[in-house]
Amino acid sequence: MIRELALVAGAAYAALALLELAQRHIIPAEGALAAALLVAIALLHWASDGQRLKGREMAALWACIALFGLYALLRAGGIL
Repeated sequence: MIRELALVAGAAYAALALLELAQRHIIPAEGALAAALLVAIALLHWASDGQRLKGREMAALWACIALFGLYALLRAGGIL
């Protein structure tokens, strides 16, 4: 049941990202990328092997942390 809920939640958030994209045409690449990433993360739970799932979840977690750190550095540097 958790797999199905994760997929539904990912699809719902992807739909919201696409709706936001449709309303604000300023960032089409970012909106499409966000929707694709949300669906990809939701599909992680369909891995058949528990060890592989844990590895993918950890990779996704560290990617989020790295992106947050990059955003903080760009923001502090005045680029964003």
